[in-house]
Amino acid sequence: MLRRINIFIIRCHGEYAVRIALAQRKILGKNGTSRIIAEQSKIFKESGHEVFIYCVRCETYFPDSVRVKKYFSLSPFRSARRNGYSLGYEKFCRRNSVDLSVGNGDTVHQDVLFMHNILELEHKLVYGDEAHRGSDVFKAHDRILTEKNFRVLICNSNMMKNFFRSKYAVPEEKTRVLYPGYDPHLFNTEGRAEAAEYVRRKHSISRRSVIGFISSGNLAKRGIDVLIKTASVLDADISSETALLLVGKDKNTDNYKLMILEANPRLEVITAGAVNDVEKYFKTCDVLLHPAHIEEFGMTVTEAMACGTPVLTSRMVGASEIFTPEMEKYLTDKPDADFIAAQTAVLLKNREEYAALASMSAEAAKACTWDEYFRELFQIYSDFSLLR
Repeated sequence: MLRRINIFIIRCHGEYAVRIALAQRKILGKNGTSRIIAEQSKIFKESGHEVFIYCVRCETYFPDSVRVKKYFSLSPFRSARRNGYSLGYEKFCRRNSVDLSVGNGDTVHQDVLFMHNILELEHKLVYGDEAHRGSDVFKAHDRILTEKNFRVLICNSNMMKNFFRSKYAVPEEKTRVLYPGYDPHLFNTEGRAEAAEYVRRKHSISRRSVIGFISSGNLAKRGIDVLIKTASVLDADISSETALLLVGKDKNTDNYKLMILEANPRLEVITAGAVNDVEKYFKTCDVLLHPAHIEEFGMTVTEAMACGTPVLTSRMVGASEIFTPEMEKYLTDKPDADFIAAQTAVLLKNREEYAALASMSAEAAKACTWDEYFRELFQIYSDFSLLR
């Protein structure tokens, strides 16, 4: 186990300089894990600590003050490269006298382990198979959680925590739940009309209503099949007045568009691809549909809610845990196309009910800003240090 410290000093915001190493093999910029790592490095650095990033590939900008170390291997075998990366991280931390080591599912030994995926559930629920058992990623996660070479496991949702505790018998005192954050300066209810005007003009949207399906990728996991079925049963009058906006990078997006139009020719379907100003797209949407088969959290859900956009999803999405009791009637236990289509019609036809849900959504999302995230993270570190 790597050298331990009293993590309480992190709360001192610069009173002591701590060397912190964050490990993630691929930091790709727009996905949830990469954004969390970027925010952590920023806050730790602003707190006066020395920050290292240990990765294989990095597409996210880090200031020069954050030292990025890239692992390289010539091995033709993925499992060997993955094991080499994990061992390399241990050596890197020892060589650089790292005080606090933070892993994200790629390293066997670390002080703090963040888990962002439940690969086993993803394969069972999305693909209906056991192929995950042959995956190098699953094998790595299985080893990490079986050996438990960490001081605390931080999960993105209670759904994740309960799964890992049940399967791997991780002690309750070693697990915490921390919902990923969002930037309230970007994601808020201000400027909705201006944002909608911009997006509508950019994509030539003339329909009265806009429903959105917005994701960082992997649309199969996010329930594109449920979306297609939802389109097929959506109210005919609503369909004739509505544009469906698909945002996100996926090699099959054009095929999905054709399938949606085949299921419901009355809809207008717009594909926007990956965008850098996603907050404008959230503000353009009247309703966001998020019928994911499994989503360990789902940052798009809280970001949309923060923008005052109601979200129709299920309890298979970790972010649904922040829904208030008054909002739970818009949730199902599993993604349900008929329910989503019916609720979409209700919200688009009943503006009073829509306004009430939009207001409740924006208020509920306030619990998940980055400020709240780091307040809770520092509290977790403080609590954890007392368990030494």
